[in-house]
Amino acid sequence: MTSSDCLDQNSDLIPTEFSKVSIFIGPKYLWENFKDFSLEQSNLWKSIPSQYISREGDKIDSIGISPLLYFTSSYRIAYQEILQKQIEVNNIILFNDGFDELQQIISDQFQYGFRILGICTLAIENRTDTIKYWQWHKEEINLLESL
Repeated sequence: MTSSDCLDQNSDLIPTEFSKVSIFIGPKYLWENFKDFSLEQSNLWKSIPSQYISREGDKIDSIGISPLLYFTSSYRIAYQEILQKQIEVNNIILFNDGFDELQQIISDQFQYGFRILGICTLAIENRTDTIKYWQWHKEEINLLESL
């Protein structure tokens, strides 16, 4: 198994646990929109094991097995509920709201070894070299919307 492989191919035919997970940090509507997102007539929420963790620590599962994707509204919650429980994280994806905790996330990145991806609609004033940035151009957005 390679380091980028998130499935333990020796355990189950259909995986029920993952060696590494990804965390989406942003507003709750990301989770709500994920519930309705379909690709090729397959609802991703029903296909990809995921979990939403509220500010109070309440958890909502998509299909009832160990999640591959976590959704939460703040890094503090992700840290308490995922990282401190020794769940290995491959990616942290920040959506607009997640940037307010950026310095702590960068500090923890070296300890936990995750990658950081930021997606935002607002300009970022203080950029750092440890994060990859992408500024969408109108032509790219139009292309994606036409698919």
